[in-house]
Amino acid sequence: TYTVLVDTKDHVAAGDPSGAILGPESNFTETDISSYVQQISIRRGRDDWLQEYQPGTATVELTNSDNRFNPDYVSSPYFPNFTVGRAMIILGNYASVSYYLFFGYIESIVPHPMLSQQTASISLIDGLAKLSLTKPLSVIEASALSGTLITNVLAGTGVTQPGAQIWPTAMRSIDVGQSTFFVNYNLVSELAILQDIARNESGFVFAGVNGYIKFRDRLSRITGSASSTSQGTF
Repeated sequence: TYTVLVDTKDHVAAGDPSGAILGPESNFTETDISSYVQQISIRRGRDDWLQEYQPGTATVELTNSDNRFNPDYVSSPYFPNFTVGRAMIILGNYASVSYYLFFGYIESIVPHPMLSQQTASISLIDGLAKLSLTKPLSVIEASALSGTLITNVLAGTGVTQPGAQIWPTAMRSIDVGQSTFFVNYNLVSELAILQDIARNESGFVFAGVNGYIKFRDRLSRITGSASSTSQGTF
């Protein structure tokens, strides 16, 4: 079975900082909409282990017989907090344990126009996709380890062209890195900068199923628990 949660907290009324809408989950008011789910599709990851991770997407089809998933419907129990940009989490449940499958943000909400359908289609993007949509940035960073450079970009440090997506500290998992170098980027997307730093490290950057932006340096493939410990029994 699946559980689908959406953040319906009024962050403005709660006085939350502007980035609270990104997470962590402790910032959210999670509303369970699992009973309305008809279909889920998820696409994330990479085609092989030598490629870069690509931005992930998901689609959730919902029963919308009472129009509750129309963001403009003032009588919806979620109005006005079910909108584009809100976090949505998809969990898979097995043997009484819940596992993250996708942590994303609503990109579009499309109530079906035909009354006979009575559905709404929700399109989601993950953290990598959000980072790819930032305004072009100019970044100058002094010589530092790759992990420090990535942390600084996610924190908006060294960004001379405004528009960086400041990623919550609690939702980063960044390796220290093995290589030290200087970076100078002019009008490049935030994701492209992160991927280039990771590429020069021979590492990789990705959005975890739990919503964390993660950077793994080149030694992670041999020192990480996923590489040194069996991940399943067949």
